[in-house]
Amino acid sequence: MAFPIPLWRAILDRLVGVVGLVLLVPVIAAIWVLVAMSSKGPVLMRTRFATPQGVPMPSWRFCTEGDMGDFLERSGLQHLPAFWSLITGDIGIVELWNLR
Repeated sequence: MAFPIPLWRAILDRLVGVVGLVLLVPVIAAIWVLVAMSSKGPVLMRTRFATPQGVPMPSWRFCTEGDMGDFLERSGLQHLPAFWSLITGDIGIVELWNLR
């Protein structure tokens, strides 16, 4: 069962998502190009993870099938596209923190 999110938290989540995306666009673009060059498959994939309450939450992440995969997984950079999920309201700041 999902709990209602207070308005202030929803606004804060979206604000952090927008600021995070704006600041990280160069990094995300560079990773996008490197993943696209090192892998024949898709660059992004939509995944689901369960919250501590057992609620499934969707999130975006970079595919880690190619040569860049180990580095992205060790550094946690594969989760950078999850900032988009903050903007759309799919996840909150707490869930973004727990992705790692």
